[in-house]
Amino acid sequence: MIDLSTPVLGPVDISARSLVQAFRRHNVSLPYPDLLLQRLAEALVADCATAGVRPSIVAGQIAHETGWFSYTGDVKADQYNFAGLGATGGGVPGHRFPSPEAGIRAVVAHHLGYCLGAAHHWPEATLEMEEGIVPWFYFDPRYTALINSGRSGTVTVLGDYGNGNWAQDPDYAEKIAGYANQIVGAGFLKVALAAGHHNRDGGNATEYRLVGELTEAYALHLKLAGADVRVITPDGPDADTSPGDGAYPGGLQDVARRVVEWAGQGWVADLFIELHTEGVALRGVFGVYPDWGDDYDEGADNLGFEMALNIRAAVGIPLRGMGIMSEQATAVGRGGSRLGVFLATAPIKATTTRLIM
Repeated sequence: MIDLSTPVLGPVDISARSLVQAFRRHNVSLPYPDLLLQRLAEALVADCATAGVRPSIVAGQIAHETGWFSYTGDVKADQYNFAGLGATGGGVPGHRFPSPEAGIRAVVAHHLGYCLGAAHHWPEATLEMEEGIVPWFYFDPRYTALINSGRSGTVTVLGDYGNGNWAQDPDYAEKIAGYANQIVGAGFLKVALAAGHHNRDGGNATEYRLVGELTEAYALHLKLAGADVRVITPDGPDADTSPGDGAYPGGLQDVARRVVEWAGQGWVADLFIELHTEGVALRGVFGVYPDWGDDYDEGADNLGFEMALNIRAAVGIPLRGMGIMSEQATAVGRGGSRLGVFLATAPIKATTTRLIM
């Protein structure tokens, strides 16, 4: 929990992955392509680790200053000015940096100036001078102004930014804390599970029993791995201890829409898995991923294949085919129409990886 008493200097408390996930969730129209966003996130975590600055605070500040990279103010996306350095309002756009890495380093260096004062007090790794490498304070165009302001070296905890330091907004530090906590929370993998035959479109009694046991096992192991897991079952007396029990009152598409509803309420699944079993002859283990029109999740095919391999290794069930199948290749429905689970969850395709196993 990040609050006003949280030290600005501190350990790495977020991952690059959680940072990317948080920005994707809060802005479906990000101005940066995936590769650049990943570079930016990795640079932030790495630079904060080197400087000893808590990355959740830097990331929370960037989210606040840019509006999750929506850039509705004077600063524009291509400036890579992630904390509004030099942007004083009234149409003044502030400084421009040549790359996202340079922009990130400028922000981290500015925090070091507030926390530690002049650069000779900074960690040694930030002051190295080698061929092609310059000390970090060179990246901060506001370094000299900060040192001369009398405010350098005055920040210990996040709340110290609320007294006119960095910004005039008296609630500035509190706002950063709010954004930081959303990013920290994104570090927990959120997984939605559905027992594929536990609904009114379900299969036979054997399938019903097997998929319930399978869903319960998935939920248990995901929770043991630290994931935040929700299973789509009715609230019954055994729902917590036996999450595969019970039948959903709606059909398959109704089950899938529940995950979309959760997203609208603020719980956005990183992964949605609908589990199915066969009550007849063994066909083997495989995953199915969406690939209909622009609803194509390239990450889902890789993940489904890896899961199928792990299941084969764990329990000996052979792969069916290559262990992965596209939605269209299933030819389910009249003329191979869309599978309900993918059709119903298309609204969250930008934030949630979806699989049928």
